[in-house]
Amino acid sequence: MNSNLLQIVFHVIINPKIGWKYLEEYYEERGKRLDLKEEFEKYKHIYFLTFIFALFPALGHFLGMTVFKNLYIPDEMLEYLKNEPNGQQTLIYLERLKEIMYAGDLKKILMLVGMYYVAEFFRPIILGALVFFLGGSFGGEKNPYKAFSIAVIALVPSWIANFFIFYNSLFTAVIIFLATFYTVYLVFIGGEKILKIPSENSKNFQFAIVLGLLYLIISAVFGGILVQTIASKIIFL
Repeated sequence: MNSNLLQIVFHVIINPKIGWKYLEEYYEERGKRLDLKEEFEKYKHIYFLTFIFALFPALGHFLGMTVFKNLYIPDEMLEYLKNEPNGQQTLIYLERLKEIMYAGDLKKILMLVGMYYVAEFFRPIILGALVFFLGGSFGGEKNPYKAFSIAVIALVPSWIANFFIFYNSLFTAVIIFLATFYTVYLVFIGGEKILKIPSENSKNFQFAIVLGLLYLIISAVFGGILVQTIASKIIFL
């Protein structure tokens, strides 16, 4: 990957207003292209970030299932679910997962970790689609490549924060929440700088609010479906 591009991505995360401007200048230097294949080549280095940073949550799950077992599924959580009428299905799932962890069933553990890794690739797809459609609706440029690039870079803080998933606690929940909030903030700035969403009548702010709400809802639904289908089938094999 181009080292200059990595530096720009770092700038985006540390100082979004300047970083997104650097990224736009970087792409302008490479010229405007109309051919789809060439357009993909123009942005492909950004897309490859997904392969790297999607490892962070997967590694967090792996460490939780193999090293930090008591932190990954605390006894307090199970006790709470036992007294929660609506949490019985979750309790059965977690108790079975705990059995697998303490039995050292590496095959199932790796299958679950692999599932979590692959699932992370849907994050930029979901967020990128929202950026593309909502960005255009709020007066921004309708460019799927730019929208997906914004999504990938904006998700980097969330991916890094999800590494701490092995420590199931309020602290981790707060870290992940703040990282998610920062992801939405990065999209907010990126929408204005890269997609040129106008700031008149607070259109860029409205864009960020609507996008953030939709992203949280869709992600929650997707996560629930993932656990109820693929993860459950792996655990109860």
